[in-house]
Amino acid sequence: MHSLRIMKTYSFNLTHALFVLACAFLIPFADAAAAVPNCPFTASNGAIVVEFPQSGAEPMTGKNRLVAYSWASHWPKHVDTAATIPAGEYTVSLYAYDSYAGRSSRYAQTKEQYHLQFFNGNTRIAASQSTPDLRDDKDTATWRGVVNTTLNLSQDVTTVRAAHTYPTNQPSSSHSVNAGCALLEPVIQCVGDPYIAEVLAWSSCSGGLQIATNVRYETPTDCRDYDDVPTVRSCVTQCSDGIDNDGDGTTDYPNDAGCTNADDDDESDDVPACRDGLDNDGDGAVDYPDDPGCSSRNDDTEDSENTNPPTVTLEVARDGGTGTFGARSGDDIDNLGSTEQIRLYWDSTNTASCSKTFVAGAAVDGVANSVTEPEHGATINYVVSCIGVHGARVSDTLSVTKPPSGPTISANDNSVHVGDTVTIEWNTSGADPASCTVTETSNSGLSAAYASGLSVGSGVEVLTINEDTVYTITCPVGAADTKVFALPKVYES
Repeated sequence: MHSLRIMKTYSFNLTHALFVLACAFLIPFADAAAAVPNCPFTASNGAIVVEFPQSGAEPMTGKNRLVAYSWASHWPKHVDTAATIPAGEYTVSLYAYDSYAGRSSRYAQTKEQYHLQFFNGNTRIAASQSTPDLRDDKDTATWRGVVNTTLNLSQDVTTVRAAHTYPTNQPSSSHSVNAGCALLEPVIQCVGDPYIAEVLAWSSCSGGLQIATNVRYETPTDCRDYDDVPTVRSCVTQCSDGIDNDGDGTTDYPNDAGCTNADDDDESDDVPACRDGLDNDGDGAVDYPDDPGCSSRNDDTEDSENTNPPTVTLEVARDGGTGTFGARSGDDIDNLGSTEQIRLYWDSTNTASCSKTFVAGAAVDGVANSVTEPEHGATINYVVSCIGVHGARVSDTLSVTKPPSGPTISANDNSVHVGDTVTIEWNTSGADPASCTVTETSNSGLSAAYASGLSVGSGVEVLTINEDTVYTITCPVGAADTKVFALPKVYES
């Protein structure tokens, strides 16, 4: 509104006219079409919702947008609504919004705030805290939240007023806000003291006392949490009861090795090494957390196994390849010939012995030559299992798969006279029979079913030869064929 300040020397009517034009420019009539957000509060459990009229005297939009102009009397500074609210203490939540097209591009507005005033007749009883300022970067900005956790209304309320928070003696404030609605939730007042009806669970004994951890309370009224009511009882643990509970000839802490302190309720000597009070591994450190070999109080080994665990690795190469563990020949074992075999290498650390599924012996590292390899189309899992120097177990599994070999097909005779028969035999050699087909180059009587996938891995057909014929078996892993020549019949004259 800087233009209004510059032109103060003009008459009131001109100033007022320019003010209206400026407002029309800054707050377009499109504002009137901006949606009015719904009140987000609902009345339940005795709560009261107070809603304020959403249309009123504000000239540009027709809404009850609250402003703080000291000289613009036709813009509302507050809006009242009738209400029936009994005297008492309430938690007060407010909902505020401001909505019109182009709001996000306006200059910063830091005074978009309102609060409530409560009246009995004409007597003001109390006032709430204010809402915070609304965001400036949105065409529709909203806020809802608690402004008072406990507001005392000493009398019944008949009228609630939503008032702009800034006083009307502050001129030229265009920071408007709509008072959407309010929620008043009664603060429950307890009558009388609660008493314990039943203790459902106690804590473990500590320092000779147990604390109630699950309690059922009974009260004269429906009061809220009473978890702070202290309930304790005396208790005695095995390590402080004067009895040799585990029968080992010693009694209670510190005499019984099974007791870590007087509150220990287990006198048994079978306690983890990392809380037995002993230097089990002789490294000068005792129990968790002082011994680095202890991962927790329940760790049953105090040695360095936790910091140096056992490991084992298994590798494979073609038998006859050169190199040491970790530097293999690089041969492709998937292309092994029918007489070739594989070689397995294993290596371990921090282990006492290792067993293998592919060779006998307990060596912790080594090489196994001429290991039986998988059949074509099959997989073998090779496993090496080791025991750590402190008893932990570790293993490594290597799965080796050999693809199916190529199919075969043959004839018992590759040259026969016309009209004679031959026996055709084939084998898919591990390939899925359903993915293989057998075909011929002439019509010599091969069953048509063979051309759409075999039902078995191998087959035999006895066929009459009338002309030269090539029989072919085709599988995803390869193909093979055989040719039968038809010789002319020779007749004696």
